[in-house]
Amino acid sequence: MGRIPLRRLQARDVERLLQKMAAEGLSTSTIRGCRSVLARSLDRAIRDRLITVNVARMAEVPEGTRRQSRSMTTAQARQLLDSDLSVWWRAYFTLALYCGLRPGELTGLRWEDADTDAGLIRVRRSLKRGADGLAPR
Repeated sequence: MGRIPLRRLQARDVERLLQKMAAEGLSTSTIRGCRSVLARSLDRAIRDRLITVNVARMAEVPEGTRRQSRSMTTAQARQLLDSDLSVWWRAYFTLALYCGLRPGELTGLRWEDADTDAGLIRVRRSLKRGADGLAPR
């Protein structure tokens, strides 16, 4: 926290830092993450008996910027599945939309990964495109 000695650090000092981060355009999750790192550091200071209170845990986290979602809307997903897709692409997009699988996870699936009796799909591998094509991870 800059030049403020650890024993003099107060919740308002932490809040001032977090407000500055919000004013600089950082996201709420980034601000929360920074507060979390500081709080864990102060927990160690408490453990080592350097301070008695974790002021970071008392500090309010301001709202930062929020990015607009680039995910498909329900209507867009419905339109995709209603389009003229081959069986393979329909299966691919259905799994992606309903199960939230990533492209590498989808392309890494094998028949033995589908347990139809239990109604489960187990993701055991993922494929990643490299210089020499797709390679398992």
